[in-house]
Formats: sequence, C-alpha cells, structure tokens
Amino acid sequence: DPYSCLSFRSDAQASVKTELHLGNRGYTRLANFHAFISLDQLWINNNKLTSLAGLENNFRIKILLAFGNRIRSLNGALRGFKFLMQVSLADNALGNLNETLEDLSSNKYLHTLDMFGNPIAQEDNYRLLVVMKLPWLVTLDRLKISEEEREAVMREAEQRVHARYENLERMERMENEEELEAALKERYAAHRAAADYGDVGIGTEVDQQALHPTVRDPK
Repeated sequence: DPYSCLSFRSDAQASVKTELHLGNRGYTRLANFHAFISLDQLWINNNKLTSLAGLENNFRIKILLAFGNRIRSLNGALRGFKFLMQVSLADNALGNLNETLEDLSSNKYLHTLDMFGNPIAQEDNYRLLVVMKLPWLVTLDRLKISEEEREAVMREAEQRVHARYENLERMERMENEEELEAALKERYAAHRAAADYGDVGIGTEVDQQALHPTVRDPK
C-alpha cells in the first residue's frame, strides 16, 4: 500500500508525493497508486510482482526501479510513460525480447535501461537488437553503449534494408514469371478450344512461336 509511506492517509498528500520507496515489502501486485499523480520516482524492487499493472495514472514517472521481481512481460504498462528516463528491470523473468522492446519503443527519453539477469539478455545479438530498436539509449545493463556498437547497428540496418529490397525484386520477378506463364497457358487453351470446335483443322499448322516465344522458328 503506497499510503504506508505517508505520515497520514490522505489523497491530498498523495497527490503531491514525488518519490516512493516500496522495496522489499513482499508485494505481489500494485494497487492504490491512482492518487499519486505527481510521482516521478518509484522504487518497487525486490518484491514478488509479476506485472507492472496498476500504474496507469502515474505516467509522470521518470525513474522506475523494479529489479528483483518476477515480471514476465510489460504488457504495454509503460507505453504512456513519456517522461521515463531510467528503468531497471534486472533480475526478472522477461522472456520475449521483441515484445519487450516494442513496449519500450515509445519511451523516447529513456536513456538508462537495465535488463540484466532476464532470459532475454541471453539471446544472440541481444545488445545489438536493443540498440537497434532503442537508439536513444545511452546505457544498457550498466554499460555505456559504445560507438562500435552503434556502428554495428548501422551496418546491420543497412544489410537488412538491402536484403529487403532484394526480396522485393525477387518477388516482382516471380510475379512477372507467373503472369507470363498464365498468359501462355491462356493462349494454349484458346488454340486447343479452337481445334476442338473445328476452327483449326487437323494438319493446320499451329503457331509454335506464339505459344512458346522462346522457341525459334526453324524457317
């Protein structure tokens, strides 16, 4: 209960409170934060939280320290926190890197992020993928993002763009080949239909060049 940090239980006092330290309380969920509308620093570390639901009214938070919990997913809980600058989610249970980065992609002022000790931090190219999705970060997992890492991100981005254009060109070629094949089949079917109805008699020479443009007329 965040009101436990106040000298007396009052929504008026809660509305001007800017910092709360609620670590090591054994909390399993977040509740009763709706009146703390001025909150900009929140410590909820080393509890038993499985989500960050319950902070919807606290979008002014700039520093959120939620390390040492059991959080498996952000589920969009921080998307409206446009002033967020520092987040620690270390030693939780975050398991989907793409989903987590998507949830944080709207926090443009976020410069310090700690996700050390989560399953996602063990994924291949973890730091590269995080910096690629959140290029405004300065520090990741307590290490400053180096210029070499940013250059690697640029190279990876260029390779992905190049590969995307190659795939588009390949698909266009396939579509053109499919259109040509469909046209040839249609022309062949038309000739067969004409032969069936007697428009092309037996012995009548079929225009092989028309049916198969790649076949040269022996004449």
